[in-house]
Amino acid sequence: MDLKCKICGDNNKKGIELLGAHICRECEKNIMKAKINDIRYNYYKLVIKKVWLDYILTSF
Repeated sequence: MDLKCKICGDNNKKGIELLGAHICRECEKNIMKAKINDIRYNYYKLVIKKVWLDYILTSF
């Protein structure tokens, strides 16, 4: 299994698995702390949307 974080690209074993994509603990914390008006919020949203779409496309 690839443990490369989908958000920052680091190889870190600690984190969560989201629809087959790894998100490291640091990015997980940053996502939870991001405010809606923060530019990183939109980036996180786009990355998670891509993870979701990739999951859907590989499920068929």
